[in-house]
Amino acid sequence: MANTNLKLDPNVFAQKYAQDLDALKRELRNVQSKKCTLKKRKGVENYEAAMAELVAQEQVLKEARQILEPHDRKVTEYTQADVDMLDYDSCRKAIRSIQSTKCLTSTLADDKSRFESACKIEAMLQARLAELKPIDDELLKKKELVGVLDSIKTAGPEMTLEKAIEMIEALI
Repeated sequence: MANTNLKLDPNVFAQKYAQDLDALKRELRNVQSKKCTLKKRKGVENYEAAMAELVAQEQVLKEARQILEPHDRKVTEYTQADVDMLDYDSCRKAIRSIQSTKCLTSTLADDKSRFESACKIEAMLQARLAELKPIDDELLKKKELVGVLDSIKTAGPEMTLEKAIEMIEALI
């Protein structure tokens, strides 16, 4: 067991494992394994002290992992920079989430600021979605036009003007 007088600081562990996140995760699993083993042997004379030390060590390692590998921010905390980094699918998912938040907070009289914030974030997300929107079906695709042109060229003299116009109109 580690020295109990040593004050455990997550920042120290984060610096120690900054280059190797996998080593930090292995150390965390190791501590969790020791804790599990100790739980099975509750008759050990210094059980309480050892368990307290392992729990403290586990908590510090989890905090260090959080420092090195932060989780995604909640949609309700998004800024314009966060919105700009989203791809199409993530943006659609975030819009659904923020609309749910809007629905839940719209009737709360004491929480109008959350509703207003959700409206602002939704507007940013909608603008981003419009930027990322895939090509509409109404647009003429170059590949289709090239296919029709190739058909007209390979048909040769038997291709009539009416037949060519009919093929082009089929694209529209």
